[in-house]
Amino acid sequence: MVAACVDTPDANGPTGPLKVGAPSRSLAVSPATLDSLSRAIAIAMESRAVREQLRDDLRDSPFPGRALHIQSYLQGKSGRLLATDVARSLGMTRAQLSAMVEPLPALALELDRTLDRVRWEATPDVVVYGLPVAGAARQRLGPTTKGYGVAGEVINVPLWTAGPKVYLVIGPTEIGFGVDPEARRLAAPRHSRRTVGTRAEEWKRTMSPAARVGRQEPGLTPMLIACGDEGAPPSCDEPPAYPTTGEILPSEFTAGYCFGTSTEPIGTANDVDTDGIRDSCEYQFAYAFRPMLARNNSDDAPGREPYWSVTRVPNSQTGVRVFYAISYYRDGGWHVDGTSSHDGDSEFIIVELQNSMSHVWHLTQATLSAHWNAGSPWDRTSTYAGSDLEYPSRSLGRPRIWASWNKHANYRTKDACNGSPNWFDVCDTVFTGTAYEDVDVRASANLGNSFNQTPATTATRLINCVSALSPQGRYYGTECYWNSGQFFGWNVIAGQASSTPYVDMFSFFAF
Repeated sequence: MVAACVDTPDANGPTGPLKVGAPSRSLAVSPATLDSLSRAIAIAMESRAVREQLRDDLRDSPFPGRALHIQSYLQGKSGRLLATDVARSLGMTRAQLSAMVEPLPALALELDRTLDRVRWEATPDVVVYGLPVAGAARQRLGPTTKGYGVAGEVINVPLWTAGPKVYLVIGPTEIGFGVDPEARRLAAPRHSRRTVGTRAEEWKRTMSPAARVGRQEPGLTPMLIACGDEGAPPSCDEPPAYPTTGEILPSEFTAGYCFGTSTEPIGTANDVDTDGIRDSCEYQFAYAFRPMLARNNSDDAPGREPYWSVTRVPNSQTGVRVFYAISYYRDGGWHVDGTSSHDGDSEFIIVELQNSMSHVWHLTQATLSAHWNAGSPWDRTSTYAGSDLEYPSRSLGRPRIWASWNKHANYRTKDACNGSPNWFDVCDTVFTGTAYEDVDVRASANLGNSFNQTPATTATRLINCVSALSPQGRYYGTECYWNSGQFFGWNVIAGQASSTPYVDMFSFFAF
């Protein structure tokens, strides 16, 4: 830290726009320097004016993750409020602050968690922390680090999992900011919303190339698990019924019947959750497309009690989405020593279905949670086109999803799981095998949903607070799927670490 100096108006003047040349070879910064800068930024965030200015500037950033290039931002007009307060906290002038940060590698300041970008409205519940390395090197950090609240107090920040606060991170970055980052930001389109990002933007960020361009991208073939392959069902050798792709529901379950557009209309008697889908169809969809989970046979915490929800695809005449709340009792932590284990593990799988002909339905895309809403780059949640996935029996039918050992992150293939940048995620090793289990779908486990998509009206939540069906010794707590508050996996709450509440996911994905 630079020695304290007397602040004067002249000393606070900007030194002119910072021109950024070629990226620095170093993508690391001194942890002590970053810690001091993080705390000073946190203390500056006590000011509502600073928070609101920063929120607006993050919102209008054209860079990945809505990030700001901190060196050029602090020297610009928009960053003047933040720079003044940061310098004061460090006992410097603004010119000395610029001299301190300019030689460092390019530093990004960003809200790096999904819900923070779509929810933060410049409130003071923000924690600032620093990560001294960039990119893949961050994978080895954690599972927690030190951050600061707006009063300068130390707050523990989870890295591998989501947390209860709003998190603003600063650190070296691989983002290509260009020659004059602040000029590029100022030239970008302005927005008027009160948050940094939107649900649509954030969901699109998770999509594979095939999912982004649509479901008919040429040259992509669903990965059917052939008979005799690992994970194929026992009945695989039976001749398939026509047609050979998708799931064939009982003959009455057409789009017209399920959505009430045929001869038998929908009413409160056969659509209790008032979401525009016949109740009997909701169960058929959830059961027919229940994912097959491929998990490590040495998983320390495979126990779960899944619930599910179904909703219409907005602006679609024939589409539905099914949310599988897998609801693990526990996250077993890193499989080597249990690091980062916690009660409750709210992983999920969402499948989107389309009616293709009569009572035949096809999977068109799937969203697979993998530490959803954890910090970047630990959150590997992705949305894939149907052609990206594996299938245990019928192409574009129910998928096979790989769940990582103890951590239960969902991946589309074993190779994707074993090759994940998250070093603590692995699906199998030469010393372990794989167990194949279907996600349990009970007719009585329909959670209902919050609103009907087509047309947009209020729907009905059917299930909220429930006790564990199979307590297995210590699971005697209660879980409330539509309430705020962490998910504890039916463990009795005693101040322990837990998991993201499902209601956050239902809200984000519009169930």
